[in-house]
Amino acid sequence: VGDQLAWGAWIDAPIDLGPAVALSPSGKRLASLVATPRHGMALLLIDTASGALVATPPAPGAVAVGLPTDDHLAYATASGITWFPIAKLKAADPAIVTTPPQFPRGTFAHLAGGRAVGAVHGELVIASPDRTEFLGYELMSLPVTSAAPNGHVLIGSGETVALLDPQLVATSSLDLRVPAGSNVSDARWLGGTQWLVQTTTRADGLTAVALVDTVTKRSVSVRSSMPQAHLLHHERGSQLVTFSLGDSPEVLRHVPAKLRLDSVAKVPRPTGFQRIQLVPVDPALANGSQLVAIEMRDRLTIRWLANPAVLANPAALAANTPLVVEGSLASVDAAGRVYVWQSITHGLELVVFADGKRIATLPTTGATALWPDRKGTSILQVSHHGITLVGNDLVRRWALPVQGVTEALWLDDGSLAIVSGSGIARLEAATGKLLAARCGWRFGLGPKLHQVLPRIEPLCSQLR
Repeated sequence: VGDQLAWGAWIDAPIDLGPAVALSPSGKRLASLVATPRHGMALLLIDTASGALVATPPAPGAVAVGLPTDDHLAYATASGITWFPIAKLKAADPAIVTTPPQFPRGTFAHLAGGRAVGAVHGELVIASPDRTEFLGYELMSLPVTSAAPNGHVLIGSGETVALLDPQLVATSSLDLRVPAGSNVSDARWLGGTQWLVQTTTRADGLTAVALVDTVTKRSVSVRSSMPQAHLLHHERGSQLVTFSLGDSPEVLRHVPAKLRLDSVAKVPRPTGFQRIQLVPVDPALANGSQLVAIEMRDRLTIRWLANPAVLANPAALAANTPLVVEGSLASVDAAGRVYVWQSITHGLELVVFADGKRIATLPTTGATALWPDRKGTSILQVSHHGITLVGNDLVRRWALPVQGVTEALWLDDGSLAIVSGSGIARLEAATGKLLAARCGWRFGLGPKLHQVLPRIEPLCSQLR
C-alpha cells in the first residue's frame, strides 16, 4: 500500500464476522462484535497475517468494539468501556457459534492515541487501558438561597456564600463565619448586617446555629451539636425568631442593637410522631397575635398567641383554647392566616383559618406549594403546571407556565425571586414580568459521570 491507497491481501476469516468490525492501528489485529446462542455478546479477535482466531472473550451488554492499540481490545456498554490486555486473553474457543446481533451495533466514535471515545448517558467517555474519564455537564442546583437586603439574593454551596445583585450578578462573597469542615444549610437576614446562620458539620452531621455580624466579623453561638436541623423563621415586626420541626423548638427575640437573641419560650421536646411548628407573625397584621403555634400529630392543633411566653407555662397555655382540625399544614402567612389541606369527596381543598375559625377556601389546580409574602397581601402558588400569584382577596393576579420551581423568595425591594434546580429568576411581583434570570451549569472532564438529573427545560429558557 505505502503512500498509495490500493487493495491489499484478503483476510480469510475463520468464522462469520458481525457487521461491527475494528482494525488495530498497525493492521495486525482484527476484531468483531458478534452474538452467540449460549453466551450472548462476544468478541472475535483475529490475527490478520495468519487469519487465525486468537481469542473469543465474552462481552456482555456490548454495543461497540475497538482496537485502540495492537495490545488492547476494548468494548463499550451502556455504562462504560471495558479493556482487555490481549496478552492475557484465554485461547479462542474453536467451537464458538456466532450469529449477527439482533439490533444494530457499531464501533467507537473515535479511536486514536491509545484511547477510545464513546458515549454514556449523554456524555463522552474517554478511556485508555489505565483510566476512564467522562466529559459532560450537569445543572448546578444551589443548596441554599435566601432573601438579602437591597433586593439581593444570597446563594450558598458548601462553605461558600455569595450575594447576587438585582440583576442576579454575583457582587461579592459574604463572610458568615462558617466553621471549617461545615456546610451552610440555612441563612436568614435579620436586618442591618446581622444574619442567623445554620451549619452542618460534614464529619458527623451535627448542626449548629450562630448569630453573625458580617461587618464586625463577630459570631455568637446560639445552638451547637444538635442532631437535627431546624426550620428557622424570623418576623421583623416583632423581631421574633423561631426554631421548629426539630427536637428543640424554641421562640427567641432578636435584639437588633446588640448581637443577641433572648429566649422567650422553650417548648418541651416533641414525643413520638409529634412535630411542632412555630411561625412568628406581624402583630399589626394578625390582630395582635405574635405567634402561630401548630402541633402536628394525627390532627392539627393550632394556637394564635399574643404572648409567645405562654408556651413555656402549661397552665397559661391551657387557658388558650386551640383550634383542632383534620388535615395537613400547607403554610402560614404574616397576617396569621393558616392554610391547611383537607380531604373532600373528590380530592383535597385548601382551607384558610384565622383567629380560631375557618374563613375561606383558596382555589388551586392540584398539589400546590405556598409561598406567602411578608406583608400578608399575596401568596405564590407553585405547582407542576406553573406558578400563580393570588391576592388575599383570593383573586388571581397572574400566572406563568414555569415548571421545576422549588422555592420563592420575597425581596425587600418588592420583587420576587423564584428558584429552580437550574437557576434563579427575578420577577416583578405585581405583574410577573421578568426582570432578570441566571442559570448555571458545570462542564468538565472527570473520573465520574456527572450527576444525572431529569432533563427539564432550564428556567431561563422557559421564561424567554
